[in-house]
Amino acid sequence: MSTDRLDRLEIEHLAGRRGLPGSVAAAIGAALAHPALGGSERTRFFEELIAHFEDGLAAGRPAEELVADFGDPAVAAALYLAAIRVPAEAGPMPRRTPINALLPNL
Repeated sequence: MSTDRLDRLEIEHLAGRRGLPGSVAAAIGAALAHPALGGSERTRFFEELIAHFEDGLAAGRPAEELVADFGDPAVAAALYLAAIRVPAEAGPMPRRTPINALLPNL
């Protein structure tokens, strides 16, 4: 599903419909509110965040701990953008997804 035209509350609602707790949905909504995210980048980031938090919850970590470890959503979005916008001369992207490179402590 494309998230490029959804506002923060709609993103939070969509994350909640995917079974994520409110605090996690709020963190995802805040991260996707970053003004530089758009189009397919925003949708991909949404899907990666959903998967990241689902994996953490499935591993038995409390939602509040996951949100605390996630940190500032705006910083996470900026780091994600920096990771996916690596210039071609930097070489191939690593096999890890950008979100896993930012949040390795799952």
